[in-house]
Amino acid sequence: MAYNKFLVVLTFIFSLLLSSCGGKEDCSIPSEISEINLTVDIERLDFKLDSLNSLRETANFLNKNQGFLAGFLEPQQYQNPNTVVGRFHNLITNPGFDSLQSETRKVFDEQKINEIENELELLFKHIKYYYPDYNIPKVQTVTTGIIRDLYVTDSVIVIGLDYFLGEKGRYRPQQPQYILDHYTPEYIVPKIALLISNKYNKVDLNDKTLLADMIYYGKSYAFVNAVMPCLDERKIMWYSEQEMEAANNNAEIIYSYFVSNELFYDTSPMAKRKYVMERPKTPEIGDQCPGRIGTWLGWQVVQRYQDKTDKSLQELMSTREAEVIFQKAAYKP
Repeated sequence: MAYNKFLVVLTFIFSLLLSSCGGKEDCSIPSEISEINLTVDIERLDFKLDSLNSLRETANFLNKNQGFLAGFLEPQQYQNPNTVVGRFHNLITNPGFDSLQSETRKVFDEQKINEIENELELLFKHIKYYYPDYNIPKVQTVTTGIIRDLYVTDSVIVIGLDYFLGEKGRYRPQQPQYILDHYTPEYIVPKIALLISNKYNKVDLNDKTLLADMIYYGKSYAFVNAVMPCLDERKIMWYSEQEMEAANNNAEIIYSYFVSNELFYDTSPMAKRKYVMERPKTPEIGDQCPGRIGTWLGWQVVQRYQDKTDKSLQELMSTREAEVIFQKAAYKP
């Protein structure tokens, strides 16, 4: 049953303040992080595509860039390795691909790439601070015909730039608008940070409850919040300002709904689709309740756990038991 009392309280002045800045107020980076010595130089694979005029040149390119090959072209799908070479060569020599390349370069000019390099540098410094053994991966950009957005491993990060052209782009992924809203250039580095969190986010694989998924996402968001401390929380969640306000202002209603419907220990796939998977809204709670509301609630629980236990980021991420975090948080808005 939907909660008709779910109210969205939007404050005009507050919205203006939020929209005027991309991050948190009074954000400063400690010297022990800012002085970590590392640099990021993005390799523009998208530029190298222009010179691939033959199948042999394309094959050599793919052989030299195994991260891109594995992450974007999925060669394991083909019995004959020449098939993937031929398909990719046909793509990049198609006349329409030049138009996509041109538009991608307008959005991601040298200045924009420099901004991404600086953001990644700061991200990697924070990760290195919390996890000194972290090895800085190679970072590459490509244009792929909007095949995939990101590929992140320990050794390489590949960014499909054409996936992030934004609302003014002529070419966009075939996705609903509420997903397209967070495929803009400003979301590239936060999405990378979220994917890197998987490496450190330990879980109990035997726990199939909705709570386990909620806490998993909550820990992931806590990781991004720690390694990108100047990032506005709504961008960590991929929420709009209105969605973030709707969740924050109605925390009690959201929590009460989960309690009264006994959702925390629900193990059904349907519950996970409704409350942690991508949806534009969660109408079961209210017409204006944002989608993925279970992940937002999971983050609230994790934040309360951090406040009460004073656990470090490393200790939080290594805690496998969602129930331990849930009980010690004793969250109630």
